[in-house]
Amino acid sequence: MKYLLYLLLLTTVLISACETTIDLELTDNVSKLVVVGEITDQSEPHVTISRTAAYSDDQLTPRVSEANVIIEDDLGEIIILTESEKPGFYLAPEGVRGVIGRSYTLSVVLPNGSIYKSFSEELLPVAEIDSLTSEFRTDLGDDDDEQGWFVTLYFTDPPGGDEYYRWKFSINGEQKNRAEDIYSADFDSILDGEPIDLTFFEFALNENDTVVVEQLSLTKEAQKFLLEVEIQTKTTGGPLDPPVAPIIGNIRNQADVNDFALGYFSASSVVSQSIIINN
Repeated sequence: MKYLLYLLLLTTVLISACETTIDLELTDNVSKLVVVGEITDQSEPHVTISRTAAYSDDQLTPRVSEANVIIEDDLGEIIILTESEKPGFYLAPEGVRGVIGRSYTLSVVLPNGSIYKSFSEELLPVAEIDSLTSEFRTDLGDDDDEQGWFVTLYFTDPPGGDEYYRWKFSINGEQKNRAEDIYSADFDSILDGEPIDLTFFEFALNENDTVVVEQLSLTKEAQKFLLEVEIQTKTTGGPLDPPVAPIIGNIRNQADVNDFALGYFSASSVVSQSIIINN
């Protein structure tokens, strides 16, 4: 059975060295801690720590330096992350990777002694990508950015489980790190064990472009977080829209259950394929 799915485009906290953006309705005297972290089986774990700036402040969000950051798995093994040359960006030693089947917890001790800790995240396996194809389309609209080459990804969802997915992209070596470039989905309610093909219509490509697509596993909780962000980003401020509210992730102050950090700590398995766009 073949399915063509238009994925929900999710705005989320970006787990990368780029800027972290969260749209919240905060008063000028509110500053929330922002912790964004990721461990995968393909790259070194990394965590970015910052604070929200005042709503009226046009400056970049302030980074939090000199924190103690560790990741511990369910077997008691500890990974110590150290701050890089980029303030507020913490990185594990070279060569450290997550392990499929293990569960990981992030702990952050701020310079003032406050301790924030994530809930445990299991690093789940992810389905292999079968192939990538490209097709030139002119039937999506009259604008130039609605015509061009579009990539389709093919894979088979494993039967009998609850799989949650996320996709990342790079085009000609440039990772697409904007919030609106993040995709996430849960297919098991309708496509459990079925072949799936996904066409990414947000990226109109040119001939000879090189595209790398990463497919990541997510926990149910991580995908729920992304979905809540996606719903909130659709809020336009109209009379029927729900009020904007902070999106609670999985990181809490250990001394105050009502004090949560913005952002999320996730664990993912990653597979990838690349394609060069040509006739």
